[in-house]
Amino acid sequence: MSTCFNLTRCLGSKKIYVYPDGEQPVYSQVYSSILKVLRESRYYTDNPDEACLFVLNIDTIDRDHISENYVGGVPDLIKLLPREIWNEGTNHLVFNLYHGTYPNYAPDLGFNYGKAIVARASANIANVTKDNFRIGFDLSFPLFHKEHPVRSIPKKLFFVDLNEDEHLFSFKGKRYVYGIGSKTRDSLHHLNNKNSSVIATTCKHNTDWKKFEDEKCEKDNIAYEKWDYVELLEKSTFCLTPRGRRLGSFRFLEALGAGCIPVILADDWELPFTEFIDWGEAAVIVPERNVLNLNSILRQIPVEKVAKMKATTQFIYHRFFSSVEKIVLNSVRAIFRRIELLEGKQPKKFLEIYPPISPKKAVQDFTLILHGILKYSPRLNRLVSSLVNVAELKKIILLWPKGRGQPPEIEAFQINIPLEIVLVDNVADINIFHLRSSSFVGDFVISMDERVQATPNETRNLLKLTSLQSSPKLLSSFVLQYSPSADVPTTYTVDLGALEYSMGTFHFSAFHRSLFDLYLEWLSPPLESLISGNPHCHTVLFNSFLADLTLSGPILTGNKKVNENFISNRNGSLCLNKVVKDYWFGSVPLITEKIKFNFQ
Repeated sequence: MSTCFNLTRCLGSKKIYVYPDGEQPVYSQVYSSILKVLRESRYYTDNPDEACLFVLNIDTIDRDHISENYVGGVPDLIKLLPREIWNEGTNHLVFNLYHGTYPNYAPDLGFNYGKAIVARASANIANVTKDNFRIGFDLSFPLFHKEHPVRSIPKKLFFVDLNEDEHLFSFKGKRYVYGIGSKTRDSLHHLNNKNSSVIATTCKHNTDWKKFEDEKCEKDNIAYEKWDYVELLEKSTFCLTPRGRRLGSFRFLEALGAGCIPVILADDWELPFTEFIDWGEAAVIVPERNVLNLNSILRQIPVEKVAKMKATTQFIYHRFFSSVEKIVLNSVRAIFRRIELLEGKQPKKFLEIYPPISPKKAVQDFTLILHGILKYSPRLNRLVSSLVNVAELKKIILLWPKGRGQPPEIEAFQINIPLEIVLVDNVADINIFHLRSSSFVGDFVISMDERVQATPNETRNLLKLTSLQSSPKLLSSFVLQYSPSADVPTTYTVDLGALEYSMGTFHFSAFHRSLFDLYLEWLSPPLESLISGNPHCHTVLFNSFLADLTLSGPILTGNKKVNENFISNRNGSLCLNKVVKDYWFGSVPLITEKIKFNFQ
């Protein structure tokens, strides 16, 4: 990579320049989504002088010249690009899902992309040529449907019970009776017992399939219609993913998304994002010559490993493949990671799917962020004096609204731990994110509104629940009741059939300090713009971020009653509805948690 890539452009810059659209741009649905994601990402710049990477305004997704999405005249379009920017493709990133055409589906894209990095589906690591896949330079890109969502919606992890799977393995798809890719698929029928293994194939593909049908086609076509594709994915432990005409298959992502372990039968296919993912933890790769031994191969895998693999598929799918945004931005991060490796900034190892942060003790040190209100009350002093009795409290940061008047001298609190007073313009969730995580002491943060008046025991129990997680990536939040008869979490209503979603609020919550910076990195420019118009959006978006990170809802606990109706959900509901409508295209990016822990 160091010989075909201008690293100096990327020193201190991790920006991406997307060529401006022409007067009448013609983009496929997939490429339009890719450009949208890039232009709305924090990597985007409209100044080519600032850019590390460049992305074309020419749709190169489908290079099969008989396809309806094929764009002709690409060589001529490239000649129209500013020569000093194109520079023989240096530092350019080209996206491609389909290469070549019938009958041999050659890897040629039909234009000279020069030194550009190609993010290519069906990447073939055998017989490497300049038209195929340049190992360590090009990227293996997953094949996905044009209807693939632009943004991800988190789904709660489902419990993996192998006893509920009806089939050990299954496959439903086309059986090519001629041409490239037909040998492996044509062998699968030998594995079918219609019970532990289900193979449902059809000969119906292309308009001329009747000319090539064999004696099994009629029977296969009838049996094919008896099986539901989605049900097979969901009720199978393993899902066969044989090569098609090209090495990649839509079935690969479909299996991962269904929590089914993909069995790869595609020799020489470079699986996507191997720089990030140890595929041995979530997929089984079997040489095509061993297809008839699949039953014994799969049964030899220990049950404990199979259960872990099924759980891992859910995390991998969501984190890397669940949307166009995830796929594209992870491709970009893969390139930036290579640059960092060349600079010696990062060790070369697999990224952990769910990084553990193992606690050293049951309750860990923390910083208390105390939210003051506009109206003066002596309860603030009483609260501080009470909470200093929590041994793990190492620092207090007091957010003091300017409208409350001149803040007191720190010495007036008469405590023996550090206390920092930060002036804020108003009382809002956004204030907590104006702080720097470097100012925190300890591994955890507790956010508390002064009106909550939590006791030392309640505070310590909340912290204990958070820090005892084997991987404390969740928000623990007290349920604050403002109705005497209510026994439900604070809810935010969405204008989608009166649905309600519970979430933790910053009135009294605990979380690991690492989440602070991760959240700020997760926010995209459109979301940052939304926050600027509604500072209370941080509650909604922080919960959305945690759902995206962990595929879990917040930990709801306690039953703290307050007399004041200050936990209004109106601003939160307004923000949530706007986020749902304008950013997530009508879907709700939250995971509702109905379970609540009560401390005695």
